[in-house]
Amino acid sequence: MSGPASERSARALPELPAGWRVIRTTGPLGFVTRARLERADGSQAEWTSRRHRKRLGLGPPLEDPAYTRTGRKARGRPSRMSWWLAALFGVGALCFAIGSLPLFFDHAAPGIVATTFFVGSILFTTAAYLQYHETLTAPGGVQTGSRPPRRRPLRGAPGRIDWWATAVQLVGTVLFNVSTFAATQDDLGLVQERRLIWGPDLAGSVCFLIAS
Repeated sequence: MSGPASERSARALPELPAGWRVIRTTGPLGFVTRARLERADGSQAEWTSRRHRKRLGLGPPLEDPAYTRTGRKARGRPSRMSWWLAALFGVGALCFAIGSLPLFFDHAAPGIVATTFFVGSILFTTAAYLQYHETLTAPGGVQTGSRPPRRRPLRGAPGRIDWWATAVQLVGTVLFNVSTFAATQDDLGLVQERRLIWGPDLAGSVCFLIAS
């Protein structure tokens, strides 16, 4: 790859070490989610936005023998952050699943059912924030040892698709906090329900669809 397209791809990636070059990039809507790189010594490596965010380092090209027959390279143990993300999203989803069971909401008090959804939404928001924080603190260069750039939480990294996905998802979880907390109140009128429960619920659902 050479010329303006190669330069744009290089700018979309984290900083490359001296002597490295971009061979090929892929990704939707002009974002780069996967790139094949050539090191200064001529060997090749694969960069992916997810591996970068998770600090898993570079992977070899798919035809490299280090990959398994399924085309995936064996990975190490998940980081502590990944465990927390999995646990918080998992328990939050469990709260939503329990709250939706007829056996539960037919026999539990409405306030308890609403509180179950609210607790699940708080867990979701906590996990979504950790995921967003993960994108902000990702290394500044393609190698995991490089320092993360200083980013303001509200500015973030708009050139990366994982930043957009996690930021939009975080907004959606906050909207679910609003709607599920409002649902715990039993003195709301019809207009208040539409504004505080159904409005944020609809907007939060749209955010989740966009992030996905």
